[in-house]
Amino acid sequence: MEVLKRAQKKAIVKYVDEEVVLPEEISREVYDNFKLYENKFTDGTIYSIKDYTEDKDSIKINVIKDKYSHFLYTKYKRPNLEYRCENTWSGAIIETKDNKFIFGKQSHMSEKDGMITITAGSTDLSDIIGENVNYEKTFVREMYEEFGIDANNKDVVDNYYLKYFKIPCENEEWSFGFIYKVKLNITFDEFYEMFHKYKKYLEENKLEVEFDEVYGIYKNREYILDYEKTEGIKLIPFYEELLLKELEN
Repeated sequence: MEVLKRAQKKAIVKYVDEEVVLPEEISREVYDNFKLYENKFTDGTIYSIKDYTEDKDSIKINVIKDKYSHFLYTKYKRPNLEYRCENTWSGAIIETKDNKFIFGKQSHMSEKDGMITITAGSTDLSDIIGENVNYEKTFVREMYEEFGIDANNKDVVDNYYLKYFKIPCENEEWSFGFIYKVKLNITFDEFYEMFHKYKKYLEENKLEVEFDEVYGIYKNREYILDYEKTEGIKLIPFYEELLLKELEN
């Protein structure tokens, strides 16, 4: 099943001042599951979808407060649909000047420890202005925090725009994502050097390092399909679908 749609409609995301309320039994399961990870993660506030509607011109989403522990419970325990945390997030598929896609290896501090992913992150309080959720602000922040790329630096970033919606799917992460396409003015080797300087800065200042390493994936169908065999690194199906869709454009 395809989990990506072209972002051809306007998306309007609104914050509703409510919190997710779970039955006592499910709340206990969420708590017990989080105890397995509490030495690694903080149970902060995230925002999950209360409801969304779609017509021929737009997608309208209302989000409410939820807990990170509920997100982890959804991810690992896969409860019935009514008890899932359907979080919202924003990220970017980044292409370098020499036509490579940038992926990173998640650090041990991530719930995706060791996985190869794009830069992305969940909506947080700083992205909410009044009742409006600015998912562009989310991706701009995450791209800088994770890769050290400033979206407003024209020497590095040529352009970016919202390109895909990632829809919830039973076999993938149960979430709704906004994926931007970012085109860089620098080569992968130049980015690689920039990233490692940024990583060194984070380490020296005892700041969180979200990616241990970065990789450039060639813009080539055969290479993408054989990536695990060639590089010894497995891509989850969602990212393989994303890369193959990029070859269509």
